[in-house]
Amino acid sequence: TYFLDADFGALSNDDDRTFAEWLVAEVGVATIPLSAFYESEPPRSVVRFCFCKRDATIDTAIERLSARLG
Repeated sequence: TYFLDADFGALSNDDDRTFAEWLVAEVGVATIPLSAFYESEPPRSVVRFCFCKRDATIDTAIERLSARLG
């Protein structure tokens, strides 16, 4: 597939939706909260990255994440 799931629990105590919203607003990188795929008892510290993008787009996302979270 073209997705990578990442556990951000060591970086934040937020739930996945809050963390995903923060990433978009503050870092400029979009993710999907993994809990969106669960009916009950979802993981709350995992987001999904889509990487079916141009290399330049992925490189920019990596730079933004590294600058803010690295």
